Amino acid sequence: MFEDDMASPTWRHTHVGDSRGPHADGARAVEFVVRTVATIGNYDYMFDVRFKRDASIEVKVTMAGYMSTLFFDPGGGTRRDTPFGTRVHTNVLANLHDHLSGWKVDLDVAGVNNTFLTQTVKAGTFAEALKDVDPGAEAPGWISEPVLKYISTRRPDKEVGLVMNASQPTVWQFVNEKETNAWGMPRGYVIQSGVTTAQLLPPQHPLTKAAAWTKYHLAVTRSKDNEYRSHASMYDFFNPADAIVNLDNYLDGESVTNTDLIGWVTIGVQHIPRAEDVPLISNFGANFYIKPWNYFDSMEAIDTDSDDTDEWESCLPDLEGAKTYKWSFN
Repeated sequence: MFEDDMASPTWRHTHVGDSRGPHADGARAVEFVVRTVATIGNYDYMFDVRFKRDASIEVKVTMAGYMSTLFFDPGGGTRRDTPFGTRVHTNVLANLHDHLSGWKVDLDVAGVNNTFLTQTVKAGTFAEALKDVDPGAEAPGWISEPVLKYISTRRPDKEVGLVMNASQPTVWQFVNEKETNAWGMPRGYVIQSGVTTAQLLPPQHPLTKAAAWTKYHLAVTRSKDNEYRSHASMYDFFNPADAIVNLDNYLDGESVTNTDLIGWVTIGVQHIPRAEDVPLISNFGANFYIKPWNYFDSMEAIDTDSDDTDEWESCLPDLEGAKTYKWSFN
C-alpha cells in the first residue's frame, strides 16, 4: 500500500478576465494504491485498486513478463503459423493470445437496496427523445434539425449481461432510489470500463463455455452467498465445456430493482506480439472505474485540503510550489 503522486491535477482551471488577471487553480492528484502481484508461469500480473480524491476508484491490471513462443522457420516451413503470431527473432514466433480478468464488485450504495439503471446516448427525433416523459410531443419551431442527441434511461427488469457498444455510449448505474442528493437525483455509483477488449470466440466455443464470465463487460445479478465467484472451480479444468462454476447460471431472471446487487466486471487485452516485447514485455494492461454518480451534491475533490475557509493548496502548471487560492460558488 502506498501513495502515488500522479504529477497532474485532479481538477484545474485557468481564470481569465477577472481583477487578478489570468491565473490557475487546481488540486494535486494523489492516489492511495493497494497493489498485489501474481506471477503465473511466464507472466506477472500487477493488480491495482486506486482510491482517488474525487471519491472514485480505478481498478487496473498490468501485464508484464515474457511471451510464450514457437519455433519459426525463415525458410517457409512454418508459414502456416504466421496468422497466429508474430516473428520476433531469428527462429522465434510469439503467439497471439489474450488476457482477461474478472472482478466481483459488491456496491452497497447508501444501503443494500439498490436498483440497476442504464443511461444511453442516442440520436433520434424530438418525439423519440420525449416519448417517455411527454408522449406525442412535437418539436418546437426553433429546432431546425430533424435528429438530435438525447439520453435514454432504462431500468432492466431482471438480471442481465452487457457488452459495450461504442456507437451507443452507456452509463451503468447502481442507485438507491430512496436516497437522493440535494437536487433530487438518486444517489448512485457507476461501473465504467476503461481500456479493455471483448471475448471474440463465439458463445458455443468450449473455451467460452468454460469461462462464461468473459462474454460480458458487465453482468448484474442479485447478491447470493453461494454465488461468491464467477469462475475458476478447480474441477472445470477437467471438463471445460460444462463448467461447474458458470456465470450464466447466475443470470436466472431475478429482479434487479430495490435489492442487493453484484456487478461482475471483465476487462482485458488482445495481445498481438511485437518485436519490442522481447526479451520482456513493456508493461500494458486494462482498467475500469467505480465513480460516484449524483451520490454527492458537487465534486468532492473541490474541498481538498480545506479547513472550512474554502482554501486549499494548489499546484500551478510549472509545479514550482504550492499556492493558496480561494474559491466561491457564490
